This record gives sequence, C-alpha cells and structure tokens, in this order.
Amino acid sequence: MYRHHHLRRTGLALAAPLASLALLITPALAGAGVAEAKAASCSSWTTGSPPSPGSFDNLLRAVTALSACNVWAVGDYANNAGQRLTLAEHWNGTSWAVQSTPNVALDPFDYLFGIACTSATGCMAVGEAQSDSGNTTLTLAERRT
Repeated sequence: MYRHHHLRRTGLALAAPLASLALLITPALAGAGVAEAKAASCSSWTTGSPPSPGSFDNLLRAVTALSACNVWAVGDYANNAGQRLTLAEHWNGTSWAVQSTPNVALDPFDYLFGIACTSATGCMAVGEAQSDSGNTTLTLAERRT
C-alpha cells in the first residue's frame, strides 16, 4: 500500500507540468509541411484541460508529440470503486479525447508511466499493474496500432 501512496504523490506533482507540456510544444511544432488550415488550429495557444474520466484523482504522467496536431498523453485515474485504471488521451490539434486502454489486474491498480510513438497511430505505453494487496506487481506494456 505504501507503494501506491508514493505513486499517487509523485503523479500529483507531475500531472500539471505534463498536461501543460502538450500545450507548450504545440506552437513549437507547427510549421513546415503542415497545411495552412491545419497549422492555424494547431499553432495557436489554447486553454483548457484534457478530459477527466474519473470523478477525482486523474493523472497524466507522460506525453509525446509526433506533430502539433498529434499529441499523446498517458497516466491513470481512480474510478468510483477506488480502482486505478489506465488512461490515454489524444490531442488532434483542436481538442483532447480519452482513448480506450486495457487494464490487466483482476482488482486493478494499473498505471501508465511512459509513452513513445513511431507513427501517427503506432504507440507503445509502459507501466505496471498491482494487485489490491500490493503483493504482486506486473510489468505492463500496451501497444496501439
């Protein structure tokens, strides 16, 4: 249980900077090779928050950007039953959208800590899955193709 508490504390410290990072890199990535209409929607600064699927404790822990209009962020959130579930969100240049991700633990405490993408749709996220008792921790890797 200590490990779970430590992860939550670390995630809270990282959540705001990681969520903001996607907005910070958006203007820097817009430019050559992007159509004018698309560049206009992806290069201006916007405010707002990515969607929060849980009613509390929604955390984004890592972000990667392929372009100004293709940004991915991963983390986890707490549902109403107190379970931690994986979270992936995509920025398309206009808005964030929650993406469906699997959870592997039977009584899940599943976390995503990192993400890397090699194409517009090919991404790999890594993290861990813990049992409710905290006695079992599994390596977690999820792939989007």
